[in-house]
Amino acid sequence: MSFTIAEVKARVKRRLKLDPDTSTGDTQFDDLFLDFINDCHVLLNAKLMTINKGWNETSADQNIVSGTDNYTIPSAALMLTSVFWKDGDIYRSIPEKQALRNMDYNPTDSNGGIYAWFFRDGKIILRGIPAENITSGLRVCYYPEITDNVAGDTVTDTNIIRSLYTLYCCKAFRDSEGAKFNPFESEFGGLMGDWYRVMVKRYAGISTRDVYTEDGVLL
Repeated sequence: MSFTIAEVKARVKRRLKLDPDTSTGDTQFDDLFLDFINDCHVLLNAKLMTINKGWNETSADQNIVSGTDNYTIPSAALMLTSVFWKDGDIYRSIPEKQALRNMDYNPTDSNGGIYAWFFRDGKIILRGIPAENITSGLRVCYYPEITDNVAGDTVTDTNIIRSLYTLYCCKAFRDSEGAKFNPFESEFGGLMGDWYRVMVKRYAGISTRDVYTEDGVLL
């Protein structure tokens, strides 16, 4: 399933019933619509990250250095999901323990077994400092920062996303005009809610039963 950015723009113009400008044809709002599409893209990405089920997860390996407790966060990482260390042929999960960030700097517990990690100073800090060099010894899993769509792009995604892009553009355009009543607001909000509920079920591995938040709100 796929659609083009040009297709979304055309759908937006039809929904808004825009008349082509005599000097620029029907392209006068194209840059603005592309901005709106990318704003929606960021919004949907943020929503999916809250599900935290590995929908767009990737990983990067880096070498472990003997006696070194701090490691860089991958430059493309927007949110870390898990950290592993290489023990022979096995990558073992390292528990995240942010409470440890108040421990001493430069510890000397080189016991060879990594038992925790946490954030500090913009880096991944390990506890159970490695006693040896390990090639590709630290695996960091994360959600990457997304890239903007450009005018000629083809988007590989569902028609629901195409409709969300379309409705968001229409909503944002009417908002930019200062409309007192914006019919696209409720239409976008309704489809957004349905889409998010489906995504929660999809990535949680649930096919039929309803999903609720901790406060008992149906998603």
